[in-house]
Amino acid sequence: MDAGFLDEVVAPSELSTRANELAQQFKKLNMRAHKETKRKAKAEYLALMDRCIEQDSEHLGLAG
Repeated sequence: MDAGFLDEVVAPSELSTRANELAQQFKKLNMRAHKETKRKAKAEYLALMDRCIEQDSEHLGLAG
């Protein structure tokens, strides 16, 4: 929630209506900017995954 990925809570009876409202708003997004923002938000995690894969390859004798 601190990262802003959970923006609101709605009653179950309002969920479908609110989801459709948000979907209409998302259609207006600049998808390139959205993609880049998500990439930046995940960059540290993806770098860690790359390092772990490289280390696993070295430990298993798969490097090179």
